[in-house]
Amino acid sequence: MNKLCLLIIFHLIFSAGYSQKKVLIKGVTGSSIIANITPEEALRKAINSAKIEALRKAGISEIIHSTDFLSSTEINEKFDQIFNSISAVEIQGEVIDYKIVNKNNYTDESGNLICEVTLNTEVIKYKSGRDEEFRFKTEGIKSVYQEGSMLEFSFYPYEEGYLHIFLFKGTADATVLFPNNYEKDSFFKTEEEYDFPLNKMIEYELYCNNGLELNHLAFVFTKKNIPFNVEPGYKSVIKWIFSIEPNERYLIHKSFTIIK
Repeated sequence: MNKLCLLIIFHLIFSAGYSQKKVLIKGVTGSSIIANITPEEALRKAINSAKIEALRKAGISEIIHSTDFLSSTEINEKFDQIFNSISAVEIQGEVIDYKIVNKNNYTDESGNLICEVTLNTEVIKYKSGRDEEFRFKTEGIKSVYQEGSMLEFSFYPYEEGYLHIFLFKGTADATVLFPNNYEKDSFFKTEEEYDFPLNKMIEYELYCNNGLELNHLAFVFTKKNIPFNVEPGYKSVIKWIFSIEPNERYLIHKSFTIIK
């Protein structure tokens, strides 16, 4: 029996275009007081502040509900916060990419140490809200696995659509678990249960590099077949998700630990 090792990074060769309006907002500034937090945390907060300003300048300030959501493109953020925010927050826009063009620490008039950043950003403006009827459920994923165990789960869509599953090891290593070289794009019918792996000639074998490793699965269900056509990575996956209109997708995130 062939084994589909989760170490493999699958490359897809399709392409897709998105119709959302993208706006370049340059020179937005954000700041944070460095007090009782690490410099790294202060930098993250300053970046979030600049992102909020970019959204305001793009004319979508009325939908800013969650600073956790706005920090979702930060590699050092916790996955639970990231994916739960993407799944739960009703939004009309997002900063999908940014570049730090200036970073400065200084002391203000009150003696506070301030971290300040200036960003050039790319903002996407959505045309729709979330479709509450476009949903699915997944079952069978355990919280803890022994290394060498096989990952198996069920997928049950309430509406028809297409599925991508991404596996994250830590905050940098990402793999397209499905579709893959052995399981091609599949159209999922309404209210039918699917058991993964779909191809019974393969297995999803779990491994870990350390004694204990936290992994994350992101299930992205879409109404249209929207291929993921770039190198898998944390930021590329997040950007791909954000590029899909909220009423065209539904996301569920599952975490599990692998132990040796």
